[in-house]
Amino acid sequence: MPGLVVFVFGSCSMAVPSNGGLGPWNIAVMFALSLFGISDSDGAAYSIVCWSFQAIILVTTGIFGAFYIMASRRNVKRRKAGIRNNQ
Repeated sequence: MPGLVVFVFGSCSMAVPSNGGLGPWNIAVMFALSLFGISDSDGAAYSIVCWSFQAIILVTTGIFGAFYIMASRRNVKRRKAGIRNNQ
């Protein structure tokens, strides 16, 4: 049950306009955890660690996607050039 409450509070806080949810999301998670008797410092540590892992995964996936798109465009250009030269 605490996980669901933290998820709902965190999801609702993403409606607040901020860069990547940093700030409102952390505060909402800290508040949700405090409802279950978890201290503010433990809640802050948890929210920062979770947000950091999510940000790292997002940035890593974006970098991988950019390299994948660049590589696939090069392959398409090479194939088109090969087809033109063979005709």
